[in-house]
Amino acid sequence: MTAIFLKGKKGEEVPTRSCFNARSTGIKGLGLSISTDDDGKDKPDQGVALKLSWGEMSGTREKVIVDTARKVFVGKEFSEGGDPCDYLPEILGEKVFADFDTDIGMAFLETYKGNRAKRPLAKRYPVLVLTPEYKPISSITSLPVAGGVSLFIALIYCHAILWSVGIEHGDISEGNLMVEESTGWPKLCDYDLSNFRGAKPSGYFNAGTWVFMASELLTLDAMDGKVARLYRHDSESFITVLVWVFLRYNNGKLVPNSLLEEWVQDAFWACRDFRERTYSAIRDSHLARPDWLPNDMWNAINDLLTDFYELFTSRQAAFAQMKGLVKRKEEKPQNPTLGAVNPETPFLSLLSRKGEIVATAMWTEKDEEQLTTLKKVVEEYDDLRFTNKAISKMALFKFPMSLGTHFTKLLKDHLNVENVTTQ
Repeated sequence: MTAIFLKGKKGEEVPTRSCFNARSTGIKGLGLSISTDDDGKDKPDQGVALKLSWGEMSGTREKVIVDTARKVFVGKEFSEGGDPCDYLPEILGEKVFADFDTDIGMAFLETYKGNRAKRPLAKRYPVLVLTPEYKPISSITSLPVAGGVSLFIALIYCHAILWSVGIEHGDISEGNLMVEESTGWPKLCDYDLSNFRGAKPSGYFNAGTWVFMASELLTLDAMDGKVARLYRHDSESFITVLVWVFLRYNNGKLVPNSLLEEWVQDAFWACRDFRERTYSAIRDSHLARPDWLPNDMWNAINDLLTDFYELFTSRQAAFAQMKGLVKRKEEKPQNPTLGAVNPETPFLSLLSRKGEIVATAMWTEKDEEQLTTLKKVVEEYDDLRFTNKAISKMALFKFPMSLGTHFTKLLKDHLNVENVTTQ
């Protein structure tokens, strides 16, 4: 097969910039003319997307992850709409420029004490990836609402199935959820930040698009690499993308003066706080429904945010109780005393005679059982078992006329999450 790029115009380079602690991805849509060597018949010109990013050398390249996923599922039987491969992007080609890495620039930075990174900087090299040109996820707003919701749930299904076999996406955002125009199939794209479970990259690993990242990842601890990425974090990102798309687009076009423009900030904490302010306003009915958005979708967004908030609040309550028990377990039992008290000081004398002495309680077997139970509860909110809670709690999976119940059944059929202990 022979493939030739159609002639472009001057200035149509792939937009990108070098960077030491992130991918700095640039994407450009191009035309591709393909002919087959077998019969000599030309295929129609194909729209393609050329992506240039700075991949981390210690990470796993996108093509490897997608190819591995296809091999895992090949030959397995799935009912209609259940094959995860249908939601994977097609990688038409890949080129790695291994000789052109970031070593020189990193060495330059290290010569200046003030510029030395507090986080480990991974070695990177440019990677070109060629894929078909898919439509943005915002295009689903031109569909009937039930159709748009169904596409979203299908991507949640694909993501969960991939996670169940150890492929952790880790970068759910508007730009990474797309739609194949010719088939209508949604596509879960961009695996640059993905990894196989247990094979984390060596460098700083809290990259992503702030607007869509989970709230727990938009904290100082997370930015310092102290917060592990969880399945629940990607689930929260899916919710954020859904809200973002349906409140910013109408019939596939960006709506001016959207309610969500303030989410885009130069500081991660500001992005998080503005987003939570919007969520609170929607949950508390302080925001009016946009004119273009149908009532059923507005109500679905309200219910979705409320459902997730209640799940997260329950998780945080269990986590706080667990931390309290852990702290008490680590403390040595002791009987506090006032020490020597001058009997001529009336108030302190009264305190020594009437004050209640509270000793630190001894750690018991019952306490240990309670701690074990709480740890399991927290894990069930953080790992793949969160899907059980989501499909039973969230009304989105029961959206009228959608495929929510169909994908709920697929999740139950193909996910064995009863005894999951991984994140």
